Amino acid sequence: MGGWHNVYSEGLLFAVSFIMMAVSLSVIVGELLRDSGGNNLVIASVFHALINLGLLLLFNEESGNSSAMAIISIASLAAALAVIAISMKQRREILKLSKNLLQL
Repeated sequence: MGGWHNVYSEGLLFAVSFIMMAVSLSVIVGELLRDSGGNNLVIASVFHALINLGLLLLFNEESGNSSAMAIISIASLAAALAVIAISMKQRREILKLSKNLLQL
């Protein structure tokens, strides 16, 4: 997370919410990049651009609105938890399939 965002001057709630959003979005993009096959920069850049565009069009967190940032961070956390749950389920299925194939 870059210091150029200057989130700390907007208050504690805004800063904590921003950090929670940044970590949650990092988890999501990390899962997107897991099997990207070398196209990491393109995927990360498009993801970042879409997040920024959505923030600009839908929220007013740029003005330091803590409640908008809190809503965004909660939504990001929920999405990250869903991504983790889906990823874990897929990995368990792959592991189960691998074990079954090894037993043949």
